[in-house]
Order: sequence, then C-alpha cells, then structure tokens
Amino acid sequence: VRPVAGMEIKSKHKHVGSDGMIYAPYLNSWTPHGCSLAALTRIMSNIFSASPPVFSKPAASTANGNGGASAAARPNGEAERRRIEQEVREANEAVSAVRGVVEQERRLEEQIQREFEEEEKRRIEREIAEANAAAEAARRADEEERQQEEAIRRQKEQEERMRIEREIAEANAAAEAARRAEEEERRHEEEKRRREEEERRKIVEARSTLTSKVQEHLRANNETCRKEISSDLKDQKRLDLGSSQLVSQISELKKVQKHLLSLHKNIDNAAAIMESDMNALGSVPEPTIDELAIPCDIHSEQMLQLSAENASIGDCLYFLDKALAKGSLKLDVHLKRVRQLAKRQFLVKAHLIKIGQAKAADKQKFI
Repeated sequence: VRPVAGMEIKSKHKHVGSDGMIYAPYLNSWTPHGCSLAALTRIMSNIFSASPPVFSKPAASTANGNGGASAAARPNGEAERRRIEQEVREANEAVSAVRGVVEQERRLEEQIQREFEEEEKRRIEREIAEANAAAEAARRADEEERQQEEAIRRQKEQEERMRIEREIAEANAAAEAARRAEEEERRHEEEKRRREEEERRKIVEARSTLTSKVQEHLRANNETCRKEISSDLKDQKRLDLGSSQLVSQISELKKVQKHLLSLHKNIDNAAAIMESDMNALGSVPEPTIDELAIPCDIHSEQMLQLSAENASIGDCLYFLDKALAKGSLKLDVHLKRVRQLAKRQFLVKAHLIKIGQAKAADKQKFI
C-alpha cells in the first residue's frame, strides 16, 4: 500500500504494516494451482472495505486571526478536493480492473463447465456402447453353448446308434453261433436292455436338468442387462434435463448482466453529472444529510430515524449472508446475529406501522 500525498497508513492495522506490506491469510496459504489473483483482489477489496488502511492527514490550523485562517483554508480546500477527485478516479480504475478479472474468470468457469458436460456425454455414450457390446457377447456365448450342446447330443446319439447296432450284430452272431445257449443269451439281452433304458433315462434327465439351468441363467442375464440399460437411459434423461436447465439459467444470467451493465452506465452518467455540478459549485460547503432531510413534526422525525435503522439492518443482513457464503463467518454465529437483527427489525417495522396509524388518525381528526 502506497499512500498518496495528504494520506497516511493507519497505525496498528490488522492486515497492513507500517511499511505498506499487506499481511493476509490467503497470501500465507498461497498455492500455484489453488489460488488466483482474482480471488486475492476480491479478498483485499473486502478487507479494505471493512477497515481502510489509509486516512487523510489532519489539516494544520493557525491562530493568526479570522482573515489569515480563511485565506489558508481556501488553498487547502482546493487541494483536498483535487485529492479526493484523484482518489475517486483511482478507485473507479481499480473497480474496472477487478470487474475485468472477475469477468475473465467467469468465462473460464463457463468454458470448463461446457468441457465437463461434453466429457460426461462422451462417457455415457461409451458406457452404452460397452453395455450393447456386452449384451451381444452374451448372446453369442449362449448361441455357441447351445450349438456345442447340440453337437454333443448328436454325437451321443450317433455313438448310441453305433453301439446298439454293434450289440445287435454281436447278439445275432452269438445267437447264430450258440443256439443252445439261446435262453441264457435272451436273459443277458433282457438285462442289457434294462441297463440301456436306465442309461437313456439318466441321459434324458441330465439333458433336461442342464437345459433348465442354462435357460434360467440366460433369463437372469437378460433381466440384469435390461435393468442396467433402463438405468442408463434414466440417467441420460436426467442429464438432458439438467443441461436444458443450465442453458435457461445461463440465458437469465446474461439478461441480468445486460441489466447490470445498463445500471452501471446510468451510474457513471450520474457520477459525471454530479462531478460537473461539484465543479460548478466550487468551494460551496456540501449540506449534511440532516440538513437535507428535515422532519416537520415528531412523528415524521421518528419515522425517518426508524426507516434509517430498518435500512441499516437490511444492509447488515445482506453482508452477513455474503460472509456466510464466502466462509468467513461460522453458521452458528450467523444464525445468532440474524436472529438478533431480525427481532430488532420486526420491532422497528411494528413501530413504523404504529406511527403511521397514529398519523393517519390525526389526519382524520383534522378532516
């Protein structure tokens, strides 16, 4: 901090030393990737708004009579006015610079948000493609398994036919070769037939059991894939809805920005008009706020004081909310202060209403 002519650095300031060096927690915890000049500018603006680091030097007074005092006061007043105008111009330039930095940071945040949304959309598309590929792979695996089971079944039937044909041939040869042992061979054939029927029955039961298990597994996989795809579609709908809401909010913010820019232009015009009026007035002393607003009766004076107190309480509530949003104020302290101010504001408004009713009653009496 470098004070201009006619200004001094405030002694024992919490964040500024006597040599003009600034001491702030944000600078002590500075990191290259986590901190920015725009954030530092906002923090310094808040700190210096709450507690200015400089003040004007007191004007030296002389005891040489009224004529000498008035002659010395005129140059000092002109110099003081020029100094104040210079400070106003420097403050306006600083505000313009801060506004440009904040606007640049906002555009960067919007660009990062757009890139994040595009990356999220690509990720969802990749997940849908992977789910489709997994479903296709499962279907192919089921088809290959079914074909393998069909091939195994055909091979077993062919082997069974060959075995039966071979046994029949052997039985015929045995019957032709040993007619005398025909009865015994018949018994052997009967036992063999029973074993074959038992084997066929076991094969049929095993095939039916395997088929039911495979079908159950396929149904479970199908249900799982269907649920996953349905969940992905729901997420896609929610993302589309969020995207449309973001677009509408961005358009509304642009409208608010245009309105604020127009207000800022109006304020600049009013400031220019006020500055021209001040230059025209010259060294005429500016009236105080108490001289500008003079109540005509006791009720009007009370209403003026209560209205000023109500407005100041509203400003306090606004800055408390901003401090909570920035994290410089704890939630319990914020709630405590808001309850106290809200209670006082309620009493002030009630008093205003009561005074207004009393004034209305007095006016009715006169009518």
